Amino acid sequence: MSNKLNNHIICKTTTAEQTSKIGEMIGGELEPGDIILLKGEMGTGKTTLTQGIGKALKVQSTVNSPTFIILAKHSKSIIPLYHADLFRLTEYENSIELDLIEDSKDGILVIEWPEIAEDIFPERKIEIQLSHASNSNERTIEIQDKYDKYSIVLNKIYNKFKQ
Repeated sequence: MSNKLNNHIICKTTTAEQTSKIGEMIGGELEPGDIILLKGEMGTGKTTLTQGIGKALKVQSTVNSPTFIILAKHSKSIIPLYHADLFRLTEYENSIELDLIEDSKDGILVIEWPEIAEDIFPERKIEIQLSHASNSNERTIEIQDKYDKYSIVLNKIYNKFKQ
C-alpha cells in the first residue's frame, strides 16, 4: 500500500479483541445516517465488530446479534446505533417492509447478512467482508468505504492490522 489514502483495505486479525478494535476505530468516525453492511459466514466476527462500533458510540446496553428480533435500537449512546440482522428474512419484500434506512436516519445503521436486501441500500455505504483465514482464530477483513470520507481511519486500521 502506498502513502496515498485509500478507501479500500484488506487486513487481518487474530483475536476477537482486534476485530472489536477495528469496529471501535470505525465507530469513532461515523456520523448519523451512515450505513455499514457486514458480510461473512457465521462466526467470522460480524457481531464482534459491531460491539466495537457500539463501544466507540458509548452504547449503554449490550450489543448482541439481533437474529431473532431483526433490529435492535441502542439509543442510550452518543449517536443511536441500529443493529439489524437479516439472516432470518426469507423474502426480499420483508426487507423492504422493514424500512431500515428511513427509521435509522438519526443514527448509525449496521446490518449483518445484508445480501437479501442489497437493492434497498444506497450506493454510499461502508461494506465490510469478514472471512476465516488460515487458522481458526485468524480473520481477513476487507473494508470498502463507498462514502469516500473515511480513508484516514481506514489507513490507520490498515497500518495497525495489515496482512
